[in-house]
Amino acid sequence: MINTINIGDERLAEFERVFNLFDANADGSLTRQEITEALEVLGQGISMGDRANLLDR
Repeated sequence: MINTINIGDERLAEFERVFNLFDANADGSLTRQEITEALEVLGQGISMGDRANLLDR
């Protein structure tokens, strides 16, 4: 089941802008490396164990 939230156009545009900053190859999805880099840039670097736990689901 997919949960949806209702956000305004400005907020959606901001999410898209930030997403595009981290989508290095502009393919519309984030690779494991792009996610890892995004977390590090945002000051949320994670351990190798936590990374595997998060990304191997």
